Amino acid sequence: MNRKNFFLLLGFLTILFTPFIRAQAVENNEVDYSIKAIIPENQVNKDLSYFDLRVEPGANQTIEVQVNNFSDKAEKYSVEVNTAQTNGNLLIDYNSITLPENSINSVPISELIDYPEEVEIPPQKAGIISFEIKVPDEPFTGILLGGIHIKKDFSDESSDDTGKIKSEYDYILGLRLSENDESVTPNIEFSTVAASNISNNAGVTVQLKNPTATTIKGVSMTGNIYLGDSDTPVISREIENGSIAPQSIFDLFFFNGQTGGTQPLEAGDYHLEMEIRDNADNHWEFNEAFKISAREAQKVNNQIFTTEQDNTMLYIVIGILCALVVGLLIIWFIKKEQKRRQKEKRKVQKAKTQKSKKRKKE
Repeated sequence: MNRKNFFLLLGFLTILFTPFIRAQAVENNEVDYSIKAIIPENQVNKDLSYFDLRVEPGANQTIEVQVNNFSDKAEKYSVEVNTAQTNGNLLIDYNSITLPENSINSVPISELIDYPEEVEIPPQKAGIISFEIKVPDEPFTGILLGGIHIKKDFSDESSDDTGKIKSEYDYILGLRLSENDESVTPNIEFSTVAASNISNNAGVTVQLKNPTATTIKGVSMTGNIYLGDSDTPVISREIENGSIAPQSIFDLFFFNGQTGGTQPLEAGDYHLEMEIRDNADNHWEFNEAFKISAREAQKVNNQIFTTEQDNTMLYIVIGILCALVVGLLIIWFIKKEQKRRQKEKRKVQKAKTQKSKKRKKE
């Protein structure tokens, strides 16, 4: 049975983000739990359904999330607080509990909060999960952005008695901290470009970063990669309506052909032309020359494609060895036959000699 993905939006829809359900393998649409942010007094906009908090340096605050268990049995729920990152499709991602090794986020929101990693809620009851926020002592301008991720333990519900796959879904509730209304000018910087194996597809990965403590919204990107002096791009990509998380480093993937059917990379001198705009009329252009060496291209291609090898020399060597073996066998048989004939000849001569001696005695 095919799996389906759907998103059930919860609460007031905002441009930035909202809490949502991510569901997979939906065979029945019953939702047996939900979550709700208990909005505190220091909420910047009380009409929002996620946390948008105005905090002070060094402050401690407890925020609460209500989890409603609609099922007829006690349920366990896993809890995470994740720092917002940017994925390869230019979308803000709140799902990863780990930061990349080369993260540029100076104050990850996930490191400021203590919370239980698992809670259990009785049947037909609502439970409260508390999150203890420790605001950094050092003042900051801009925002700290993340998401509270809550998911029921579905380990006992992967399928029912009929074999139908049941729904698994989780919620992400936004969490944003700020200390003032001072605006931050967004910026995007180029980092690296290189040949890559992108989920078993040949292509080029362009790494960019947003070093500023602000979200970049309404992002459009156009990128073209050229080989040599050609005016025709060999690889292109466009993205519309993207968003970039604060202080995030991210990879943009350029596939060498259609995803799932990419072509082998060719070694050579390339150059990248990329243009990015946001909904505040900010504009960035990148023109970067780079090279894909024969070794780099071969490394990526060998990981993805089955190549036909020229086995001519192998066949020649095998043929020579076989000829040597056959030749040795022929020589061995010839020598063996010569020895046999010599032995037979000696027997005949010996018999003649004995017969001659016998006649003389008579």
